[in-house]
Amino acid sequence: MGQKELYQPIKKWLETQGFQVLVTGGDEQQLVIPIGDILPTRVHMVPDIVGVKEADSRAVIVEVETDLHKIMEAIGKCMILKTLATLVYVAYPLE
Repeated sequence: MGQKELYQPIKKWLETQGFQVLVTGGDEQQLVIPIGDILPTRVHMVPDIVGVKEADSRAVIVEVETDLHKIMEAIGKCMILKTLATLVYVAYPLE
């Protein structure tokens, strides 16, 4: 299972929670977040999925990973992205 296969189910789930969702990973739209002030060794990050709920000004970021060998990297990205969003998730398939 590839990462792109998980984007739409996650997007739909966030939309049911009231978020407006932008899939930024893969070949779709990109949202570049500058993080040079937070992590000087990196200039920017591109999250996989970003959602915003205007009613209560919450932002959610989801990092999708399907390779178990890269899961710690995804968790590290989430730790950085938590400084910018209300909620941050790592999505990993069970199978």
